[in-house]
Amino acid sequence: MNYKRAAIVIIAMAIGLHFTVKIISTRKVDNYLYIGQLNLDNHFLTVDQTSKDKIFFLGSSAVAGNNVPANTTLTDYFNQQNTHYQAYNLAALQANLLDANILLNLFKEKRPKVAILGIDPSILLENQSSLFSKYHSSGADLDLKKQIETSLHVTLKDKIELVLHTEPTSPTNFQVWWKSALINLRMNFWGPLFNKKLYGEERKILNSINSQENPTWGLIDTFIYTSRKNNIIPVIFIEPILTNTYPEKEFLVFQDRLKEKSELLNFSLLDYSSLFPPSHDFFYDFVHLTPAGYEKLASKLSEDLIKNNVIKGMVN
Repeated sequence: MNYKRAAIVIIAMAIGLHFTVKIISTRKVDNYLYIGQLNLDNHFLTVDQTSKDKIFFLGSSAVAGNNVPANTTLTDYFNQQNTHYQAYNLAALQANLLDANILLNLFKEKRPKVAILGIDPSILLENQSSLFSKYHSSGADLDLKKQIETSLHVTLKDKIELVLHTEPTSPTNFQVWWKSALINLRMNFWGPLFNKKLYGEERKILNSINSQENPTWGLIDTFIYTSRKNNIIPVIFIEPILTNTYPEKEFLVFQDRLKEKSELLNFSLLDYSSLFPPSHDFFYDFVHLTPAGYEKLASKLSEDLIKNNVIKGMVN
């Protein structure tokens, strides 16, 4: 009899746990687990028939949106504020400048009017991961310079199709719930985390700023040249960054190097690094923004693009 009761209790607990998980997994939450590949704008672009001028947003998760509700990324707010244009979010989680150039090359045939690239000093990491590096035919162990040489040639489309035609796996509601819960818990206890706390790479990044050997600076050149060659207006902006993420002296060098490039190559450089105060209202962590941050950034970006005659304002 005791065994039967124990079995009944175990079965009851299993059933209770099953329904508890089911209830949690269907709970409605504000945040969702955003992964770069889940952004289907690149798929939408392949079948797009819009007559509006197109705008590409390129960069990493700081541009793409990380753990924010649907329709609240920088691109979403830009589209809401500039309905006479059609912007596409081609930024992605863990993307680097190699990926941005690859995506621009792949979709340049769609004839965008403007290509907008968001960056911060983390792009200077030579060992930064690339979304497409594992698909490079020469192998994943090649250094970044070799990847650049092999990735922007005629075999590019064949390599990238492996990524674009792989159906993304959407997160379950339970994954959404616990990811959002962890982020909220972390912020409540520790506040936004600095880059050096997240990755421990701060000094390595800053030591690379003045290195002429770092291929990142050449990738910026490639982005500008590719855009101009295809009658695309290139724009680069420095992303909003949480105060004290990078030491002031080295960060000023980073800003100066970009300014020199913008003057030499004559492209619009917009610096939003100090756009926001260090507040949870705008930052999830050192560089990822909240929906309120993206909305305000989209508004400021739209204003500056209109002022610089990159795009036209809406006619009332």
